[in-house]
Amino acid sequence: MATTSRSGSIVVCNHGGYAFGVYADGPSTYSDDLAGSFNECANWLGAVPGAYRIGFSFATPPPPGTIIEVRIKAGGTTTYRRFTDEGDFGTNVRPGQVTKIDFNIRA
Repeated sequence: MATTSRSGSIVVCNHGGYAFGVYADGPSTYSDDLAGSFNECANWLGAVPGAYRIGFSFATPPPPGTIIEVRIKAGGTTTYRRFTDEGDFGTNVRPGQVTKIDFNIRA
């Protein structure tokens, strides 16, 4: 995943098989429908470096007891978040680097 030295990229992957929409709101904006295929990814190239809010919402409400585990790899750091419903979280994009976000959804 090549990027220029002035931009970065955001890669968002759905490893859970549940359909949901995802967006990035920051210096650049992106959105995609990760339609429920296992290991489906969106690759948002040319992201302007800076702070981003990453949000996700389901096409249909998830079943009770659903856990959404999110792993965020950015700038040499890995962070984990856990949700029980739709939500959003912050991350950063750095020049020439990939911010990788993996969603694992378990019901």
